[in-house]
Amino acid sequence: MLSRRDLLVGFGGIAFSGAILATASRVRSSPEASVSWKPRKLDGRECATIAYHGYWEENGGCGYAVFNGIIGAMGARFGAPYDSFPLTMMSYASGGIAGWGTVCGALNCASACLGLLYPRKDFVPMIDALFSWYENAELPVFVPEDPVIPIDIESLVTKSVLCHASLSRWSYKTGLSVNSNECRERCSRVAADVARKTVEIINEKIEDTLPLPQLSTAQQQCARCHSKGGDADCSRTKMDCSFCHNGLLKDKFSDNSH
Repeated sequence: MLSRRDLLVGFGGIAFSGAILATASRVRSSPEASVSWKPRKLDGRECATIAYHGYWEENGGCGYAVFNGIIGAMGARFGAPYDSFPLTMMSYASGGIAGWGTVCGALNCASACLGLLYPRKDFVPMIDALFSWYENAELPVFVPEDPVIPIDIESLVTKSVLCHASLSRWSYKTGLSVNSNECRERCSRVAADVARKTVEIINEKIEDTLPLPQLSTAQQQCARCHSKGGDADCSRTKMDCSFCHNGLLKDKFSDNSH
């Protein structure tokens, strides 16, 4: 049996939740909310340099580097509201989110930038363009004028938006540890490249010249069977499948697979 106090607390919680939802709805629908965080054109090279050095800041990393290189740059140039964002919160994304090796932190926080500046109908194809580029680009391209680790960094096509996959591929190809200073230098430069590319996408969107993204051939082939409407609807992704999955997938999800 519920007591009168329990009922009052319950009704109070419902009222409080309703007030929060109503407030959130007003914020989302207000003209100020849609205008204040409007996209701004930036210089890609300048943002790449900011991102590169941001990587090496205390509590930096690839995610913070990119977000600071874009939203931080907007704040420095245009002021409010961009300069009000707590940029260091994006340091969580380092190492594929706190070292878990999932989605690349640079891509994660670049997507956060796009989600902050655009509604879903716009940011989804922009993220598609960014991720598709990342899978196929030979990175890093950025070379800092004053590198923290003054060495030549070998570039290669990552083939994956996953941190652990792209780092392992780079480590295998170069023979260098993923925990080395060389790898950190590589990641700081990749973060710079991601910041530059994201700014390029934002500028193209502002100019209405953003091309339609093209998913990988491997992904399109796999999706014929393994996505919605296919005979074996067991996958929901836009990633290039071929880097991690070769041949049949029937044993990959069994308890005995290793």
